[in-house]
Amino acid sequence: MYSFGFQSLLLNTASREIGRHINPAKGHFSSVLKLWKGLDQLKTEQFTRCKQKIFVSKSFNATDQETLDPITNTENVKSDINGSVNESTIVYTDGSCLDNGQPNARAGIGVFFGTNDPRNVSEILPGIATNNRAELSAAIRALEIIPHGDIEIRTDSNYLITGITIYIKKWKTNNFKTYSNKPVKNDDLFKKLDYLISSRTGAVKWTLIEAHSGDFGNTQADILAVEGSKLNPV
Repeated sequence: MYSFGFQSLLLNTASREIGRHINPAKGHFSSVLKLWKGLDQLKTEQFTRCKQKIFVSKSFNATDQETLDPITNTENVKSDINGSVNESTIVYTDGSCLDNGQPNARAGIGVFFGTNDPRNVSEILPGIATNNRAELSAAIRALEIIPHGDIEIRTDSNYLITGITIYIKKWKTNNFKTYSNKPVKNDDLFKKLDYLISSRTGAVKWTLIEAHSGDFGNTQADILAVEGSKLNPV
């Protein structure tokens, strides 16, 4: 089994190698496939007494580059934060936005614990309606419903996971500015999410699910989010 120090070194090396293959000016990235073969074993490694675990998957999803640095956008990331997760509550979250980016956009959030579970949520998102704000708000609702104890949040939002597990630490030290010194988008929601995570007694595990892959929980959360976006504003 790798030691934590070796795993950290391996991941840091991966980040440097990714950086050498990034061309943000052209808006695309090339993958470093050989790295992932060596990193695949990290998916099954169990860490104890550590604050964060990082897992790298192979699919690309560059999103919202004005908020996240290009290096993070090259790869989807799965991460556990705020302690070691044992047996935990599993919840699927999703956000939906009809006419995303348009003046008439309507967004909704979906939180799915299980079939006919009374904790399931389907709500319209108040205020600014964007898909990313809906994704963040859905995770916030899940943590509000389960304020303590271990919880695993499964989401298809790379934007959510990379923001709250990687960049939040840098943002908190530089007044929530991006690598290009611009204000972080949706900083109000990232701050609220960070507060809920840091103030709870249990651990939070983040798992990235491939969107529209047939995963039952993800599909149900998506249905709830879409239904929420069609509700009348309160």
